[in-house]
Amino acid sequence: MEYSVVCIYASEDARWEGRPLADALTGLLRERRLAARCLVTRGIAGCYEDGEMATQRVEVLSYRLPLKIEIILPSPEMEDLLPQITAMVAEGIVGVTALRVVAHKVRHHLVPRHLKVRDVMTPNPQKVQPATPLSQVLEILLSADFTGLPVVDEQERPVGIITDGDLVYRAGIPIRVRLLAQFATHKVGSVKEGLSQRPAKDIMTSPVVTVKEEQYLFEAVDTMLKRGLRRLPVVDAGGALAGILSRIDIFKSISKEAPASGKLQGTGTALSEIHLARDAVRGDTPTVSPDASLDQVIKLLGNSAIERVAVVDGQGKLLGLISDRAMLNAFAEHKEGIWDFLMRKLSMQEVGERHAELIRRYRSSQAGQVMEEDFPGVREDTTLEEAARLMTERRVKRLPVLDAQGRLLGMLRREALLRLGAV
Repeated sequence: MEYSVVCIYASEDARWEGRPLADALTGLLRERRLAARCLVTRGIAGCYEDGEMATQRVEVLSYRLPLKIEIILPSPEMEDLLPQITAMVAEGIVGVTALRVVAHKVRHHLVPRHLKVRDVMTPNPQKVQPATPLSQVLEILLSADFTGLPVVDEQERPVGIITDGDLVYRAGIPIRVRLLAQFATHKVGSVKEGLSQRPAKDIMTSPVVTVKEEQYLFEAVDTMLKRGLRRLPVVDAGGALAGILSRIDIFKSISKEAPASGKLQGTGTALSEIHLARDAVRGDTPTVSPDASLDQVIKLLGNSAIERVAVVDGQGKLLGLISDRAMLNAFAEHKEGIWDFLMRKLSMQEVGERHAELIRRYRSSQAGQVMEEDFPGVREDTTLEEAARLMTERRVKRLPVLDAQGRLLGMLRREALLRLGAV
């Protein structure tokens, strides 16, 4: 393999747009996601063309020690990168030599090893105290794009956390917050009114698992996976809440920072521990035909941990997906009847009498009429980092995985992707 070595001889006070030159160059390489390695060394002594000396032996002369930056990369990529490197070196020498590489091996990590929790977390998150009324907790979550709320004491130390599940299973709200937000204001108001006398401490998950902001991100991911958690409150050195780390924060960091394995493979680089969508797919997704009844769909939704039912044709090709949100959208004009059913204020017979049209439409509709056809999906040979980027861009928690013929193999979930990719 033909590689080149770009050698830059400068001094430690060299700058590019206010940044140390070495930091600027390594940042450029990371941005470009090249199959490159970079080594930065600082000399203990040296001299320059103008006769200036630098040495660590005399304090006054140690401010401008020589710096050597070596960048090793495939020669075709070097030709494209060299003009930009030359422009960034305002003072110094840039040289290129050929290097015959007999092997280039890289251990691939989906979660970047250099990042710390503070680099990725959402800082200064919204929070409540143990005495905060649950109606206020619900109000915050209804208008937010997150589903977990830290509970802190008077010293701002996390003592618990309230999630969507806590509100459903411990506070008794009828459906998940995201779905609740789709109902009329007065309907939501009645739920909040029922929660107004209860404090956050009644339903919060406690004690809460936290992570320190100075810990490495991969350590926090390991904690999340071992504990089965979707988010972690982040604390500072004094134990006070500094941020929140969620899975979407981690996926954003993967999309921004993870090496592009496809690009590396294209250079002939030998990558270890590359995982594909097929390696992490969960194959227990319930399926129905387009003419399946909604009774069958609802039964499968209730029994599925994946919270999706796939609609497939006779050859197993994926036609669409059905979620509880899709069901609600399909009957949007009948939300009054759905609300009555969810709140269990009426018997099924009374729901049928008051909302006869809803029941008629429900009984006459089939899976193919309520499924969502616009959904992101990936092929089985998609790398996990590509899947993570798609999940981040489309803000979805799971992706259908298809074979070359478009047949459904199963669903790829965030947790499974992280579990396999965080090795």
